[in-house]
Amino acid sequence: EIVNSSPGVPNFWLQCLMNHMMLGEEIQKADEPVLAYLKDIKCSSSLGPGKPGFQLAFIFGPNPFFENDILTKTYLLDPTDDDDCLQRSLGTEIK
Repeated sequence: EIVNSSPGVPNFWLQCLMNHMMLGEEIQKADEPVLAYLKDIKCSSSLGPGKPGFQLAFIFGPNPFFENDILTKTYLLDPTDDDDCLQRSLGTEIK
């Protein structure tokens, strides 16, 4: 019987983001302790009829930095633009 008492690979998402060729250079040293609590990232492109865009959900474990379990960032694209230009973005209020 295999028992997995580990919640996953420690700092998995932090390392993924830091190793990404574009995102890695955006992560500052001060971001690393916060990102160590990141447990998962989910993406949804279902924003509803007539709402082109997508939403990223960043799922965090309990941490000393903020109360939210999930932080979302929603990117709404201009429905009249064939090049999928960003119209606006909305984010979770961090508590």
